[in-house]
Amino acid sequence: MKAIDVQHLWFSYHQEEEEKMILQDLSFSCEQGESIAFIGPNGSGKSTLMKLLVALLEADKGKIFLLDKELKEDTVDFLRQHIGIVFQNPDNQFIGATVRDDIAFGLENRCIPHEEMEDIILKYAKEVGMETFLDKEPASLSGGQKQRVAIAGVLSMHPKILLMDEATAMLDPKGRKEIMALTKKMRSENKDMTILTVTHHMEEALLSDRIIVIYQGKVYMEGTPDEVFSHAEELKAIGLDLPFEKKWKEELKKAGFPIENTMTDEEAIEILCH
Repeated sequence: MKAIDVQHLWFSYHQEEEEKMILQDLSFSCEQGESIAFIGPNGSGKSTLMKLLVALLEADKGKIFLLDKELKEDTVDFLRQHIGIVFQNPDNQFIGATVRDDIAFGLENRCIPHEEMEDIILKYAKEVGMETFLDKEPASLSGGQKQRVAIAGVLSMHPKILLMDEATAMLDPKGRKEIMALTKKMRSENKDMTILTVTHHMEEALLSDRIIVIYQGKVYMEGTPDEVFSHAEELKAIGLDLPFEKKWKEELKKAGFPIENTMTDEEAIEILCH
């Protein structure tokens, strides 16, 4: 089953008498359990796409299928029960007065019995390493900790699709590293969950099965991380950089070392040492 199938999507913002085209005939699909990272320059339409997938925005043209159902007015409530989204600003998405309250929010909306709720809250707080913070207030948490709580709240709803829209954009390097480690852990423990990540950090994109590059509202390039990052000059031409571990191999190739894009770090280091 395809978890997501986007067909010929168009979207524009209308401001007064001006129309700004954001997405232009964008199509892609995603298998259940697949992890896809979306990268692209600012304004290319990545975050707009995430909002369209949860019906926070409505497309001008095109169709979106989630879990084999078309996203439209009479299916949106059902589909939202199976989709979780984590936005970039943890302060804007913290709803509860404490960590416990925040994780409980979605469970209360689904009328989960109170006697079951505490076990669920504890389970997912443990999954994200926040079980000792359940009675803490938001102001006492770091940005990375707030994002962990947001992810715990989403995971407690058992989503089949998880959208992470620039979830590390406002975090410091330590917080970003925490969320990347958590994402890797989620993937290993929830193999049926489909994860879509929008990111400006190329190291995060390396964690995905596939990368889709969006440029000027269109799919510019897609493939495995190795395939996409082998097109260094094309990516640089649209304002994107390479992850560090890809960048140093590119520099070695320019210096004349026989480095291949498919080589592991260990293989490249061995050639360098010789």
